[in-house]
Amino acid sequence: MHDRIKQRTHWAVTHGMARAYLKVLARRGEPVAQLGIDTAQAADIYAIIDKIRGRGRISQAGDGWITADAQIVRTIFRDNRFVTFKPEHRSSSPIIQRLAAWSDPQLLNPAEPPSILITDPPDHGRLRRLVAAPFTPRAIEALRGRIQEVTNGHLDALEQHPHPDLIPDFTAKIPIAVIGEMIAVPPQDYSLLYTAMNRAIQL
Repeated sequence: MHDRIKQRTHWAVTHGMARAYLKVLARRGEPVAQLGIDTAQAADIYAIIDKIRGRGRISQAGDGWITADAQIVRTIFRDNRFVTFKPEHRSSSPIIQRLAAWSDPQLLNPAEPPSILITDPPDHGRLRRLVAAPFTPRAIEALRGRIQEVTNGHLDALEQHPHPDLIPDFTAKIPIAVIGEMIAVPPQDYSLLYTAMNRAIQL
C-alpha cells in the first residue's frame, strides 16, 4: 500500500500536473499541447504542424517556445547554452521537489537522467558512443540485405491497405523490425516495442 501511494504520488508530481496543464492548453487549441498530449499520432497531425509553422519561425507555446524551422532546430542543437529538460526543472516549488524526491522509485526512466534522451554534453556524447557501434555506416551496410528484405515485406503488406498511412503502416515498422532483430525481440512482440517507444516520448 505504501509503495503504491509513493508510485502514484511520483507520477502525479512528475507527470500528472504537466499532463493536466497540457490538456487545458490542448482544449484551448494550442497545437504543441495537442501533439504532446496524444498517445497516438493525431489524425490531423499535418494540419497541427502547419498551424505551428503559420505562427512564424519561432513562437511562444504555453510557458515555452516552439519552432518547426529546421535551421533554428540545428542552431539550438549546436548551442551548448541550451539544455534538455530535467526533473529539477519541473517545478520551482520546494514542496513539489521534496515530494518528487521522497516518491522517487529509483528506476530507469526514459524521461529522466541517465537516459540518453535527457543528458547533456559531455555525458550525452559518452552514452551515444556506447550505443553507436551497431549503427555505423559499415555496420548498417552489412545489414543492407536484411533491411531490403524487411522493406520489401512491408511494401507487399501495403497492398492490403487501400489507403495506407505511410508513417504507421510502413516507415515506422522498418526500424522497429530491424532493431528488434538486433536486440533479439521476437517478431510477435514488435507491436509491443512500437507501443513502448511511442509511450516513452509522451508524458
